[in-house]
Amino acid sequence: MPEATEEDRPARSRTPLIAGVVLLVAAVVAGILLIPKLLDREDPAADGQISPTATEITETVTPETTEPETPTAEPTTPDPTTPTQVGVVTIGQNVTDIRAADIAAMFDTYFGGINAKDYGRVASALDPAGVIDPTDPAQMAAFQEGTRTTQNSEVILHRLGDGAEGTLAEVTFRSTQEAGAGPKGRAGETCTQWSIDYTLTETNGAFRILRGAADSKPC
Repeated sequence: MPEATEEDRPARSRTPLIAGVVLLVAAVVAGILLIPKLLDREDPAADGQISPTATEITETVTPETTEPETPTAEPTTPDPTTPTQVGVVTIGQNVTDIRAADIAAMFDTYFGGINAKDYGRVASALDPAGVIDPTDPAQMAAFQEGTRTTQNSEVILHRLGDGAEGTLAEVTFRSTQEAGAGPKGRAGETCTQWSIDYTLTETNGAFRILRGAADSKPC
């Protein structure tokens, strides 16, 4: 029997092959057409769809500050002219005599004794050879009566010097007293400003009042 030729084979045997080729071509064409679409897509990260995986951290550095140094006060040397207080007595700033402290202490005994009505103290500051003899009860009684209401303040030692009978001391002070106990000729005066130049004696380093030349005026 003679062989069948291609032309003699049934036409239906070619149909599946042609269909497969058509599908392959269609797939290739579809892929080619799809590539531009893929290339035209926006970056998801650009439109906010994807959050960054790292956050930028900015560190603020505060500059170091240095506290200003507090100046240290230089030690000061006491001014030798500064007034010195000894009890109720102020040593004037111009008094630099080495005897000033001892003499001021004696005047503190005298004026402080009058203020406290301690006439034993007052007597210890008086020279028996002076105007008031502290060993004479009558003289001390008269002095006590005359200063019974007296209070002395603002006692200042202004000057020291040397005289024929001893050390000279210039002292000012204020006294208050009841009416009738004021200075001679102004008995009714209740406040008096005094300036007295005292003459002092000195025995074994102890100073005492010998006498005084007084000037006074109302406060």
